[in-house]
Amino acid sequence: MPRLRYAEGVNHKPGPITKPVSGIDLASLAEDYPQRAIDLVALFGYKPYTWQRKELAVLCDPNNRPPLAYEQIARKNGKTALAVMVALTELILLPERHIYAVSDSERNLTSVFWQELRTAVERSGMGEYLIIHHTKARMENPWNGSFLQLRPGNFEASQGINPHLVIADEVHLIKREVWNGYLMSTAARSDALVLGITTPGYSLDGVAHDLYRDAKATNDPDLHARIFEPSNPECALDDITSWIESNPALDEVPGLRDSLRRDAKRMPENDYRRFRLGQWTSTEKSWLPYGAFRALATGEPIPDGSPVWLGFDGSWSGDTTALVACDGNGKLQVIGHWHPPALGNPNWRVPIAEVEQTIRETCARWEVEEITCDPARWSRTIQELEDEGLPITEYPQSLQRMIPATGRFYDAVMDGALSWVADDKGKALEAHVSAAETKASDQGVTIRKPAFAPAAGNIDCAIAAVLAHDRASRSRGVDLDVSWINIRPAV
Repeated sequence: MPRLRYAEGVNHKPGPITKPVSGIDLASLAEDYPQRAIDLVALFGYKPYTWQRKELAVLCDPNNRPPLAYEQIARKNGKTALAVMVALTELILLPERHIYAVSDSERNLTSVFWQELRTAVERSGMGEYLIIHHTKARMENPWNGSFLQLRPGNFEASQGINPHLVIADEVHLIKREVWNGYLMSTAARSDALVLGITTPGYSLDGVAHDLYRDAKATNDPDLHARIFEPSNPECALDDITSWIESNPALDEVPGLRDSLRRDAKRMPENDYRRFRLGQWTSTEKSWLPYGAFRALATGEPIPDGSPVWLGFDGSWSGDTTALVACDGNGKLQVIGHWHPPALGNPNWRVPIAEVEQTIRETCARWEVEEITCDPARWSRTIQELEDEGLPITEYPQSLQRMIPATGRFYDAVMDGALSWVADDKGKALEAHVSAAETKASDQGVTIRKPAFAPAAGNIDCAIAAVLAHDRASRSRGVDLDVSWINIRPAV
């Protein structure tokens, strides 16, 4: 192998030089160890980027590294390559190391990490000195007794092992119990490291986001975190400064800058923020462009006595219930938002009497043209309010109804044709609009709760706002087919 020095190995056969467990200072390796210099290009098969060299210096020193590390970075900056470099450094340079890489599959021993590891070994020529079991996804170094094993991403695979190093590439895909199992597996090693590497996802209640949150909120000496993201979370997609902050290899990867520019024009916003800017998003597919709804906030409430249309989206347990008003100018105001102290608590019940009284008080405060609601689960309340003479409009949330209503709301946001009252209750509306993700069908697009992050992913205020805005649109001359709506006149 070119430019890689060798020592006498087992039975006097030439093998790669091993470094004692006293530590490896890769940042200044040539100066500290001139007699045992390692050519990183020969070791890894490619030259590490600047940011990778700095991280290797921290992660590859068994005596000084923390027990837990988290690396978060946008795609195409060498994230998986860093994991490969850490694994190879330990496998080749340190004796008798037990190294495990966690697959992102619960059953299959296949991963991008394993493919890139094999490529690096083949490119560098290190495969000549390693025993590789392709079907078992295992590499052994006979010269120093170290081995690397790929394990499936399930809890059982974390049992009965005693690792020095655990690598979880794309840790945002790893289940919590699996991550905890591998953390516990290193307890007997004083120099062990559990390394989680990822591009951000949209599961805000997963392991990766927990690590991200802890890294941002604390200075835990047991956690080494390197997070590449924009300093301005609301940055424009084409902001050059944010590109540089999020992509440390921007000028070392050929074509990366041009790729960022092209993708900023074509990729869905949430995809671009996760994959290109290294930012977490609350949903996989955003309904509205980032910041578009927030820009329409106002501090002026709807004046008392104004004509309003009410949208009501109700549950009876566990979930939240919302009542939103919309005036003839498209101004939205949250009137009521009922939610359990801990979202997702199955024992909590909506205070039905309080909801009914709030609706009555709202009708006394404003000139309520309609109370638009889905009759599901609230038929008794609807009947009771109707008997009192309140203007009830039943609005079952079928695709036939919700697709045009959702589209009308979207157009109003993009055209700046609505506003919303940013008071304490309005914060829930902003959060629910931000949490909503799109759901496509043959007929069109509606919104739904995100598939992940159930504790932060309620959209009841958004649904109520869509209902209220849809009915209020008539007052602004918007062409609206109401033939399918069951309007129940006041008694």
